[in-house]
Amino acid sequence: MLKFSGYGALVVVVMVLLAGCGSSDRDDNRNVVLLTDDGVGPYGDMPSDELVARFGAEALVTDATSTLRCAIGRTTQAPTIIGDSCWVGTIAQLQPMQVRNHRGNLMVVMNSTDGVDRGLYLVAFIGGYMPSDGDYGLRLRQIEGGAWAFELARH
Repeated sequence: MLKFSGYGALVVVVMVLLAGCGSSDRDDNRNVVLLTDDGVGPYGDMPSDELVARFGAEALVTDATSTLRCAIGRTTQAPTIIGDSCWVGTIAQLQPMQVRNHRGNLMVVMNSTDGVDRGLYLVAFIGGYMPSDGDYGLRLRQIEGGAWAFELARH
């Protein structure tokens, strides 16, 4: 039987947490990102309501939580931009332009035109912030459960 104490136990816990990031079963679910000429993935112009209907609010929120956990597990600070190596399940299938951590929730940018980012705002199980229309310059509309449509003007 192995015994761990102090620092050794911490190293083992961190290794176990990070083991899920980049695992082959998640990679099997990933689609190749094929962008159109305007830099938008195949779902980039699909209205947020249709995205939630297609992929399911519960699956999106669950995968948003896993995506955040992966990103947070790789660094001492929660990153603002989350790299595609941490995109899990439906988040990867959406083929977004960008995925961002916003106050412990996930902003999935599906398109960006005329200085306005648009997409899905997913309230993660680990986040403590409940979004409200107008907070932080966000225009929000709840679609279902923890899935919201968002618009954010870039400055």
